[in-house]
Amino acid sequence: MNARGRQVLVAGIGVATLLQLGGAGAVHWWRRQEDQRGAGARATLLDLETRLARLAAAEPAPAAETKPMLQLEREADVPATLQSVQVLGDANGVALQSVKAGQSGTAEKQVYQITGTGSAQQLCGFLADLEQRTPLVIVETGRLQARAAGQIVVELGLATYHKGGGR
Repeated sequence: MNARGRQVLVAGIGVATLLQLGGAGAVHWWRRQEDQRGAGARATLLDLETRLARLAAAEPAPAAETKPMLQLEREADVPATLQSVQVLGDANGVALQSVKAGQSGTAEKQVYQITGTGSAQQLCGFLADLEQRTPLVIVETGRLQARAAGQIVVELGLATYHKGGGR
């Protein structure tokens, strides 16, 4: 083998060695990155297991109080509903000018028409209290009209439902 061939052979071996060293360095670097990623994942897993154990050991929170399901009345109690609406209006500062019962096309439904005046805050309180009333009163229609000094005139169509056909 001549000198030129030996130089090529040595250069080839040198390049191959450098490629192997470079590849080994890259693999070592990737391995270290994956080890660090795995250590982070293990730490997260350990943290989650610790939290889960704490939650399992903690006393359960008391169950939220549930309201009983609404039951339909046997028949419409018009005087009680009219009085209840008036009391709710008075309690919230809503001046009710008209509270009256009307005729419904359905035997199990009683309708009411009310007209009142109050501020936005008073009307919101009135509607919130009306929504919580038992037996259930449903607001079917509504119309609002702004007046001077922050007052609002409200006209509401309300309805109650009952089991029987009697009024």
